[in-house]
Amino acid sequence: MAGSFFSCTSPAEHSNPLDPKSPAYSEISGIAGTVTTSYPPFQPLENVEVRLLPGPQLASTNGRGEFAFANLRASNYKIHATRPGYAADTFSVQVPQRQIVAVTMRLRGVPRIDSARIITARVASQPDSIRFFLEVTTRASDPDGVADIKRLTVSANDFVFTDTLTLVDRNGIWQRRFSQEELPNVQLPAWLGHPLHIHVEDFQQQQITAGPFFIVRVIQDTPETIAPVADSLVTRTPLRFIWRNSPVAYPHTQEVEIFRIDAGFSSFFAAIRRITAGANNTVFPGGALPPSGQYFWTVKIVDEFGNWSRSKEAVFRVQRP
Repeated sequence: MAGSFFSCTSPAEHSNPLDPKSPAYSEISGIAGTVTTSYPPFQPLENVEVRLLPGPQLASTNGRGEFAFANLRASNYKIHATRPGYAADTFSVQVPQRQIVAVTMRLRGVPRIDSARIITARVASQPDSIRFFLEVTTRASDPDGVADIKRLTVSANDFVFTDTLTLVDRNGIWQRRFSQEELPNVQLPAWLGHPLHIHVEDFQQQQITAGPFFIVRVIQDTPETIAPVADSLVTRTPLRFIWRNSPVAYPHTQEVEIFRIDAGFSSFFAAIRRITAGANNTVFPGGALPPSGQYFWTVKIVDEFGNWSRSKEAVFRVQRP
């Protein structure tokens, strides 16, 4: 009797996606990334432009700082991330076959100068001394916080001058008043028209230079005090301050400042601000006399940019009834 042979073996289904013969098998990989700030607690950064090299894939981070590149072949890639206000960064990543690689990038904020104010001052002193001052005030900020700002310097390359500013306010205000002795051996009026720059550096070695900035004016006109002067005695109200002005062609106001003298030391006592241009007298506020004692007063010209020129000190005494 002839025999028959029947096979009980069926063809392989190849349903496992890891099986190269499976219809679901793929060699495609991907990158899932996040971009954050550089300091803890690592805040996510939105709207970061992320470019894959070689590309040309381009992505933008969402509100959670996330981005993704799909359908990649196994290879070595570079990811280039940029956002205004931050230093661009490039990250190298090896993408194996059939894997999603997680990537975290941290961008460093770049400091900036938000505002800068450069003013000059001319101070006349007894007996016949004239001194100039340069005052620089800036507001600096950094996406990583103002505490990340390390140093600010001001420079005038034409005079081979560079010096540091001082942090005077935690909100990012840096300031310095330079006396003529701290400046190069060039009188301040000669600085007109010469550029100044401000350099800011943070603790992550990010830095920028802002400018040029220019001195607008060095006021050469100085008011002359008329009364009270020469340690004269004031016993009656009103206490009136009188001075003489030179003609001034530019917009300006005037200020009178009063200082008290005790044991040879002076301290600020009162001020009368924003006196109209052209006025040559004003009275002590309130119509009363200050307490008995010795004082001196000065009068300033202040232009619309904040530059000023101050008279010599005029000493007087008060004796209240």
